Amino acid sequence: MTASVAVAAVLLQQVVVTGVVRDSVALTPLEYAHVTVASADGGSMATGVTDRYGAFVIPEVAASHEGVRVAITLAGYAPWERAFAAPPEDPLVVLLAVVAVELEGLEVAGGGARPGDPLSGIRDGYVVDGKMVHAVPAVVEADVLRAAELSPAASSPSDFTSVPYLRGVPGYGTPMTLDGVRVFNPFRLAGLFSSLPPEFVDKLEVIPGSAGEGIGAGSLSGVMSASTREGSRERRRMTAAVGVASANATVEGPLGRNSSYLAIGRHSYLDLYTRALEKLEWVNSDTPYHFQDLHGKLTADLGGLERLSVTAYLGSESYIHGTASELGCSGLGEWYDEDDPVSKSDWGHGALSAQYRGRVGPTGVVDATLGHSWFRVENHSLDGCWGGDAPFDTTWVGWGMRETLAEVRGTWRIRRGATVVAAAQASGFEMDHHSRDLDGGLARIAAYWSVDAPLGAGFAFRGGLRADRFGGLQSTASGYAELGYALGDWSARASAAMSRQALASLRDEEASDAVLPFDLLFPVPESPVPSNAELVVGLSGVLGGLRVRIDGYMRDLDHLRLAASSHSAGLVFRSPEDWRAASAEMRGVEASWSWVRSRGLSVVGGYRWARVDYDVESLGSYVPRFHRDHELELVPSLRRGAHTWSARVSIRSGLRYPIHFPESDRTRLEMYHRVDVGWAHTVGSWTVRAAVANVLLNHNAFGVLPDEGEPASRWYRRHGLALIPFLKAELRW
Repeated sequence: MTASVAVAAVLLQQVVVTGVVRDSVALTPLEYAHVTVASADGGSMATGVTDRYGAFVIPEVAASHEGVRVAITLAGYAPWERAFAAPPEDPLVVLLAVVAVELEGLEVAGGGARPGDPLSGIRDGYVVDGKMVHAVPAVVEADVLRAAELSPAASSPSDFTSVPYLRGVPGYGTPMTLDGVRVFNPFRLAGLFSSLPPEFVDKLEVIPGSAGEGIGAGSLSGVMSASTREGSRERRRMTAAVGVASANATVEGPLGRNSSYLAIGRHSYLDLYTRALEKLEWVNSDTPYHFQDLHGKLTADLGGLERLSVTAYLGSESYIHGTASELGCSGLGEWYDEDDPVSKSDWGHGALSAQYRGRVGPTGVVDATLGHSWFRVENHSLDGCWGGDAPFDTTWVGWGMRETLAEVRGTWRIRRGATVVAAAQASGFEMDHHSRDLDGGLARIAAYWSVDAPLGAGFAFRGGLRADRFGGLQSTASGYAELGYALGDWSARASAAMSRQALASLRDEEASDAVLPFDLLFPVPESPVPSNAELVVGLSGVLGGLRVRIDGYMRDLDHLRLAASSHSAGLVFRSPEDWRAASAEMRGVEASWSWVRSRGLSVVGGYRWARVDYDVESLGSYVPRFHRDHELELVPSLRRGAHTWSARVSIRSGLRYPIHFPESDRTRLEMYHRVDVGWAHTVGSWTVRAAVANVLLNHNAFGVLPDEGEPASRWYRRHGLALIPFLKAELRW
């Protein structure tokens, strides 16, 4: 009798199997690996997928007296399977070996299609990884945000900015995070490229809505989430790269058996590059500008699923507005030569975050994030250049933003394959603008909860709630609900979501001088806070290796505060007193497709049709000038042997004129069309990349400005880039 009871207890025993999956050579964590845990007699089975840290938690597997079997598969890696006489009590560490597969007569490393194909890789949005960034022909620099423009949800106003507008909402409503911490104004100069080198970023997730992963941001329009990669665990590696506009160096390697480091430094000489282009008469004038940045990451595995990482970013940049001779300064005497800069701007950026992961209970993990970020601008000029009495006195005008964030998030796998997430956040935002005596701060305490549960017969439900308490303002509630259905390789979903954000922008998008994308945020002074309600219907699947995704959406924004100017002399940055009450409607259809392979032909593309209407107090309805009704992006690339050829084709409808433009019968600039071509060659430890942007020499106008000294009725157009070369050589050892 006693033996029978013991056998029954074993048969009914519920086990939890946890572990981490890594590449067997590089020891990097592997995401999207499929894990199956089954009783050895086949009586019970449960499945799961590894997360971005390569971790998995598989609960509620009934272990028989014969034990359990664990199997792991991932495209491009040899299958792994092992039987255990007794359920493993400690987390497994699984190393998967890379395999080469024959496909269409070519040897394909990584098994053909990569897991999590870009553009269509995640349910809530789109993915851009490092491989995709280098597959897109570069404009001055290989850039993460420019590659994100391939997503149909992201739209940039011009060649001169890589800052995307997501589904009709400017950047203030879509924060960009670096390992969980917001990065303010994450781009260089006029937005030509971002401050994140592709060598540092593992992937960028473009999440345009408030459902799913978007609920954690608490923003109007989702989030752009950048995850940094880990340093090499295999051995110390170094990389040096020199290009026409910048140079960078990377060093990475292991620290003992369970830790790694990664450091990347970059310095630009864009001033010298544009000066050479000016001498060749490819540009009208040089750009006296340079930047430098430093990125670093430390990662330590503390055993099992427990890990700790620290990410740091520091950057600075300077732009010279004029020299003594250019500004006509007089009385500088022997202290200044005519070529000395007497007016310039200095930008400073930075972010620091620490992330901890550990176990919480038998079936859960906890992720804790603590971080701080800042952005600072200083304008410096000599009073003597502007008619001051003391030519050597300096004038400093500064503004900046900073935020501190703490978050604790728990994730549990519960019965029948459901996943529950619960999190708490505390953050503080501060802003100062000394030139206008504007200072503001906002404290926020928030909590959110979500569940993802299969319902059977192919149906699944996702839903979540979020509560925010903004200091000095009302408490708000947001949330989402989604119903999905999957059949084979295809799935459909419909979701409804609501979100609120108590930060608004001081930027005037319709001002005639709004050509620089730098933004300043300011707390909304009174309730109600800006809100977003949206409906999304989507279909995605795989057709013969081609991954397709189609999303239709409707979005209504209310209680907005916009600094929309009613005259041509509006300033880019205004004060909260100039805000106008506003609302907006967005409608659109997005389609993306990807055929991505490690060898042979790959094609990535996206198309979007959208309509955006803003209604601003005392100004009425208008279509914002940064909006384009139609956008088509297509990037084919061919990789054979050591050579890779690529192209990018962009066709977009023209921008509108600003709402105050006097020629009311001309409501749109000409159609935008551009073709870039690129080439890369790898031999041993060397890689050479070259590209030419806008090979058709199209004049893609991106805005209009009044002629200096002329009446407002006289305007000229600003044209885009024309025939910009790129060349960079990289050595690895």
